[in-house]
Amino acid sequence: MNKLIKQNKEVITNPYLDARREWNERYGSYIKQAHNWRLSAFVLLGILIIAVSGLVMIGSQNKMVPYIIEVDKLGNINPVIVAEQIRHEDPRVIRAMISQFIINIRSVLVDSEAQGQILSHAYSMLSQQYPSTTMINEYFQKGKSPFRRSKEETVSIEISSVLPISKKTWQIEWRETIRDRTGREKETFRMKAVATITIIPPNDSEHIMKNPIGLFIKNLSWSKQI
Repeated sequence: MNKLIKQNKEVITNPYLDARREWNERYGSYIKQAHNWRLSAFVLLGILIIAVSGLVMIGSQNKMVPYIIEVDKLGNINPVIVAEQIRHEDPRVIRAMISQFIINIRSVLVDSEAQGQILSHAYSMLSQQYPSTTMINEYFQKGKSPFRRSKEETVSIEISSVLPISKKTWQIEWRETIRDRTGREKETFRMKAVATITIIPPNDSEHIMKNPIGLFIKNLSWSKQI
C-alpha cells in the first residue's frame, strides 16, 4: 500500500508545474506590490490635480474689498462702509444706461467732435442684427442727421422718467428743447419711447469702455406727446 501511494506521488509530481508554482510564489508578491504602488500613484496624482485646481481658482478670485471713505469739508472722516457690488442686471445701472442712450442719440451739439463721440457711445448699444439700428439709421436719413442740424440748431434732452414695463422692456419720457444757434428757444415738447433691451456681457476692453455691462437696445419706438 505504501508503495502504491509513493508511486502516485511520483506520477503527480511535475518539475515544470513545480517551477511555475515557485515563480508565482516568489514574484507574484512583487507584481502585486507594483500594482498597488501604481494605483496609489494615480490616486495621489488625482488629489494633486484637484488641490492645484482649487488653488488656481482661489487665486483668480478678487480678494480686494472696496470701502467708501467720506471726507467732509473740514477733513473729518465719516463712517467707513463697504462698497456695494453692482450686478449686471441692477435696475439702477440699466436705467442710467438707457437714459444716457436717449440723451446721446437725440442730442444735437455745436461741437462736431463731441457729437461724434456721443453718437459712438450710442451706437455701442446697437447692433446690426436688431431692428432698433435700422430705425435709428432711417431717422437720421430723413433730414434728422445731428451734424446737419447743428448748422442751424441745437437740441438738449432732459430725462423725466425711465420705468420698467417688464424685465426687458422700459418706457422712457423726456423733454426736448430746440434752440437756434444764438441760443434762442425755438420749440419745446415732450417725448415718450419704449425700448426692449438685452444684455450680452462684453469680452474685450474696447467694448467694456463704451458699454460696460453689454446692454443693447433690440427694439425702439418713440413719439411726440401731445
